[in-house]
Amino acid sequence: MKNDAKSDLRFRKNESQIRTVFKEMLSEMDYAKITVCALADRAQINRKTFYLHYASLDHLLAVLQLEIMEPSFALMEHSKFPDDLEKLVRHSFLFLLNASELEKKILSAKGNFPEGMSPEDYAREKFYKVCGRLPGCTPAESRIVVAFFSSCFWGISMQWLLDGHAVPLEDMVALTVNLISSGLHGLPAFRNALPNRTAP
Repeated sequence: MKNDAKSDLRFRKNESQIRTVFKEMLSEMDYAKITVCALADRAQINRKTFYLHYASLDHLLAVLQLEIMEPSFALMEHSKFPDDLEKLVRHSFLFLLNASELEKKILSAKGNFPEGMSPEDYAREKFYKVCGRLPGCTPAESRIVVAFFSSCFWGISMQWLLDGHAVPLEDMVALTVNLISSGLHGLPAFRNALPNRTAP
């Protein structure tokens, strides 16, 4: 039992060290420049030890991204879609606005996720579980609507993050809700330029 306790303690210490060193490196360089070898050297562990904890650097990145996004997932569970659209959008933008520079760098890093779902995929699945079947929609149509919202909002919020919050918060909330609910027809610049579709 003592050996098990020592092994467990060593495992947890190694994982903590891997995360600490990864965050240090990410604050110093672009994600694409980090390698498992360099991380292991700095953490003073061997590569095999790293792979006991994570299948790849992308796996580690995804885990950290999901942990940062957890408050947004928690809000989803207490929201009703589409009634709470503005609340969800506002919460997410406020969260990004108040995130630390390191958290922003972790969220904006782009990984390849061959081991499983990306954080965006996970968010979409979680959101669909919360929404369930939308009124007036079949299950398949409901998944399409959720995919549309999730993809649009993820892309919009990441662009806002990359632009350094150039658009003021309230304007960003209004623009995002308008785009998601009305599409390009909701924008003055497109209102008269796009053909109007009428129901058959």
